[in-house]
Amino acid sequence: MPNSKKKREPGHCARLLERMSQYLEGDLGTDCCGELEKHLLDCPECRSKLDGLRRLAALCRECREEEIRQTSEFKARLRAMLLEQDDD
Repeated sequence: MPNSKKKREPGHCARLLERMSQYLEGDLGTDCCGELEKHLLDCPECRSKLDGLRRLAALCRECREEEIRQTSEFKARLRAMLLEQDDD
């Protein structure tokens, strides 16, 4: 069972926080992943921050997908308008 009262080295959370994005993207080495995962078991604050980063990443992906969809729709409408003008 995780021990949230465990004494942590000062600055340890900050150092691991810098690696969380790499962790989520799968760009973190095995040793660092293990260290981060072990830390997350004992640190509810870092688990919460990682959860927030996951939600933010998902939101960014959704926004990007919407942007791509809108861009595609805009291009199709523009192309149709230009073709109509050529027909005139």
